[in-house]
Amino acid sequence: MDREISKEAKRKRRLRMALSVAAPVLVLAGVAAALIFTGGKTYNESDVTPGIVKRGSIETAAVASGLIVPVYEEIMVSPVTSVIMEACVREGDVVEAGTALLVLDTYSERVAYEKLSDERSIKISEEERGRLGESTERGSLEMKIKSKEIQTERLRVEMENERKLDSIGSGTGDRIRQAELAWRISRLELDQLRSQLDNLRKTHRASAEGRNLERSILDKNLAQMRRTLDNARVTAPRRGTVTYLNTKIGSTVSQGEKIAVISDLSRFRIEGEMPEADADKLGIGAAVNVRIGRALIRGRVANIVPLASGGVVRFTVTLDNDADSHLRSGRRCELGVVHDSIPDVLYIPNGNYYKGKGQYLMYVGTEENEYELRTVKLGDSSFDAVEVVAGLEEGERILADDPKDFKNSRHIKIKNK
Repeated sequence: MDREISKEAKRKRRLRMALSVAAPVLVLAGVAAALIFTGGKTYNESDVTPGIVKRGSIETAAVASGLIVPVYEEIMVSPVTSVIMEACVREGDVVEAGTALLVLDTYSERVAYEKLSDERSIKISEEERGRLGESTERGSLEMKIKSKEIQTERLRVEMENERKLDSIGSGTGDRIRQAELAWRISRLELDQLRSQLDNLRKTHRASAEGRNLERSILDKNLAQMRRTLDNARVTAPRRGTVTYLNTKIGSTVSQGEKIAVISDLSRFRIEGEMPEADADKLGIGAAVNVRIGRALIRGRVANIVPLASGGVVRFTVTLDNDADSHLRSGRRCELGVVHDSIPDVLYIPNGNYYKGKGQYLMYVGTEENEYELRTVKLGDSSFDAVEVVAGLEEGERILADDPKDFKNSRHIKIKNK
């Protein structure tokens, strides 16, 4: 006799039938999902950097880093050890030539200046007294010479008279000899006085030169101290922007310590650094590509520091357009120092994947919106391009990205927006 099937048994039977139908569907879905996963992950267009393999010439460049600095920048230092009394401007202010920047305390320098000025006045007075004394001494000796000249001439006349008298028989030989002797003695005394006058003039001339030298030294010291006092009121040497100012009122600054910097922020240059290993690629006049964000500015190497320091070589780059709007003082930038040009080569866009010459894994287009990993060999580079040595053909599509960004998937797909 048949028994009626319970509701619970009917429910379990329906569940078993549903599972038997759904199981194959779930298995197929899992297989499809596995195929999709192994076939590659899908990315948006915004996640990748597509490029095309092209043929042409590229400029090879050595990579360096740079710092943007003003073409003109003057560092102002304290002329003396002093105390900052007043700051007349603020950092960032645009000032004209002669604008007061800082006021320093110069009390001790003013006292020293006044003391030196008094010494100069005393020295001038001493020089005047010395000149008067020398003039008197020379005048006295010159008068003696004139007197001796008259006396010598009188003795010569007397000697001639004695000789005439002797010629007519009225004179004697003794009187002639006495007259000649007196004349000769007077001549010797006159020559001696003239020699004394000549020596005296030389002595006075040397003394005057010494006094002039002493006063010249005093004048120079006084002028230097005057400039020091003038510089104590620190002023802008030319129109520019105050990029640094010591505004610590009351603080002591040493002589030679930096207290202000005036910069011309309308024109700039680049202070570059390159690894010492690439120094042979650096030369005066070499073209330089300056990358600031997405902007590219051209320039040339103007100066190279002869000695390397800390494993780097430092150099200066002048820019074709040193007033470009992308230039900002203190901003870092990338430099590419051009050292060669390679004609008629395959090249691809440069990107964060490139680390230097060698073999790379790169995504290469196979079908529309699909890419697979391929080993390629790359050579030299410029800012914008990398030389293809092997592994790619002209016209092929590539992704200028690091495969690590896509977990090194064998295949990837790009989804259009």
